[in-house]
Amino acid sequence: MAIPPEKREALMRRGMELADHVYIDKLDVNCGVARVPTSKTPEEVLQICLELGDDAHWVMIERDMKFVNQHGYWDLGASTMANHPDYFLWIRLNIPVGEALIKEFDLQEKPL
Repeated sequence: MAIPPEKREALMRRGMELADHVYIDKLDVNCGVARVPTSKTPEEVLQICLELGDDAHWVMIERDMKFVNQHGYWDLGASTMANHPDYFLWIRLNIPVGEALIKEFDLQEKPL
């Protein structure tokens, strides 16, 4: 789902308020190929992504978990995209909350 630049900060902050879970991690390819915990806070990672603007990666993805008999959810996320290390911010939302945010922020599907 496309997240327009002018809606990013407000959407991410609103998502963090309503989230089931907010988590962050980092990937430092100089140290390995797996993401690891970070001492940065979600606010710090969000601020880095906001400063990067279009050079960061912004996404909202519906995760369908039916194949493992679990409830689906929405992931609202941002990552710093190849700034070493690369930081990831994930905001997990239940389906109704994610759909309400899509309507509240008038988000549109991004064409493939």
